[in-house]
This record gives sequence, C-alpha cells and structure tokens, in this order.
Amino acid sequence: MIPARRVLARAERQRSAGNENLGFLSEHAGLLPYDPPLTSLPETHAAWDRVAADLPGLFRRLTVRRVMDAMPVLPAAAGDLPDKFVWRGCALLGMFAHSYVRVLPQPPEALPESIERPWAELCRRLHRPAALLTYDDLICYNWRPRDISRPERRDLEDLELLTPTVGTPEERIFYLAQVEILSRGAPMVGAMVRAQEAAEQADQTALQHELMTITEIIEGPAKGSFLKIDANPYSPTFVDPVVWAKTVAPFAVGISENGHAISGASAPLFQALDVLIGRRRFESMVGREAYGLRQTFSPIFAPFSMHSNRYRWRTSSRSATRW
Repeated sequence: MIPARRVLARAERQRSAGNENLGFLSEHAGLLPYDPPLTSLPETHAAWDRVAADLPGLFRRLTVRRVMDAMPVLPAAAGDLPDKFVWRGCALLGMFAHSYVRVLPQPPEALPESIERPWAELCRRLHRPAALLTYDDLICYNWRPRDISRPERRDLEDLELLTPTVGTPEERIFYLAQVEILSRGAPMVGAMVRAQEAAEQADQTALQHELMTITEIIEGPAKGSFLKIDANPYSPTFVDPVVWAKTVAPFAVGISENGHAISGASAPLFQALDVLIGRRRFESMVGREAYGLRQTFSPIFAPFSMHSNRYRWRTSSRSATRW
C-alpha cells in the first residue's frame, strides 16, 4: 500500500472512531468534513453557542467586546468537552478572537480569558502550533445545509454560513463559494491516490486517465464556482468589492505574532496539487506564503515520502503538507 493510500485509510479509521480531529480527508467529501459541521455544543458550553448566534448583531451594536468579556471561562480539556465537539468549539473561539480584535479600529490590549484559555486548549487538542484561526475553521467547518434532509448538496445556493460574523451577502458568498469549490473538488482525493498507485505500478494508461480526471475536476470549479464571487451588481451572487474589502478581507489577518493571514494560498486543493506535482520551488511571494502556511495544517497531512523506480516524491521535515 502506497503512503497516500495509508494516509487515506488512517483518516477513514479516525472518522469511524467518531471524530475528524486529525483533519478532514475522505474520498466521499474530499477535504471537507465528511458530515455537516455540528450546530451546537453540550449544555455545559452552550454560552458559546448563544454568543455565536448573535454575532452579527453584536457587530452592528459594537458590543462584541463587552459581551465576550462577560462570557464565563469554560474548561476545554478532554474531560470537559468530548472529542466530537472539539472542531466546533475551536472554530467558534477562533471566530470570537478575531471578532474581538476586528470589531473596532483600536486593537484591544489582550483577549479576555473567556476566549484565550479555552481556545489555546482546543488548538492544542487539534495539534496546532499555537492558537490560530485556520482555513479549516473559517471555510471548511463554517457551513450548514439549508435542507437538512439533503446534506450531500454543498453548492453555494444550498448552504448558509454556520457562524456569520458581520452577516453580509459578501461574507456568505465569498466563504461558501470556497466550500462549493472544495465539494466539487472532492473526487480529486481518490484520483490523486490512484494516480500515485498507477505511477508505482508503471501503468501509463491508468496514470494518464487519473491525471485527465484531475484536470477535468479543476476546470469545473474554475469555470463555475469561482465565478460566483461576482463584482457585477446585476449578478445574483454579487459581492460588493468595497463591502468585502472593509469587512471580510481584514477579518482573517493574523491577530498576534503567531498569527497568519488566511488567503487563497491556504486553500487545501492548491496545496494538494503542489504536493502531487512535486513542487520544490517557492521563491515567489505567494509561494513563500503557501509554504509557510503548511505548519497550520492538520496532522493527517503530515510530511511523508513516496518512492518508486518511476518517480521520487519527498518533503522535508519542515514542510508539513496537507497530503
């Protein structure tokens, strides 16, 4: 079994055990959660759910900091919050942290203990190098189906944001178009693994077939999903560039010296393609950014090496890849 197949099998076993805390990876859902993200926490942590539900209102009233300062400091160790709730808890606290900083132009002196302490613990449980809001939090775990009887439908029109912050159409369309791209790109996971197996077996016909499949999968979102982020005011998915620039764009920029800006370079499909083609050079500005972001990815995508008499694919210990 080639390394990529072993990694995929490990991810499937983890999901069968009841959580995806090592990362999102499956042939069914690709690099999105296998099932829709949870919409609530246990009653012990329902205070976070209540604040999340009112987040757009807190932004409008400029009361984010006052409300979050008053939140209780809830414990987040394994004995306090079961593993199945770690992703929701961590995603909410990351959104809270960035909301606390971004709601006003004057930065706060520090995050309140009600955010900082449990957020650090949950990030540790997800094996992150620090307390960080990641692409997985902001995009991959930030959607819910409009029709709960059709959870497999993951196009923009079928979804709502799980945790909106400012609650504008610009935020919803920009984030959920990326969920749609990831959903439509899900078949790439299986195709990539099969392509590597074909290369290992020196099966040129099978390898060509899988590479063509990957190409077709990429072209679909590029010609459809991506274009839904539309600056045309007559479009049903209009994204006002000014509103986007004032609200959505700055939200995910790092809020501490350990932070980072979530950008297109964070998108897992791009990172997976870099690894698939064996990219070695990252000298451009975007390349350096993409390479640096790999340390924030989940451990299911830790570095590994692949070898055969036809190809050699290796990543260094510093290059934490998603694949």
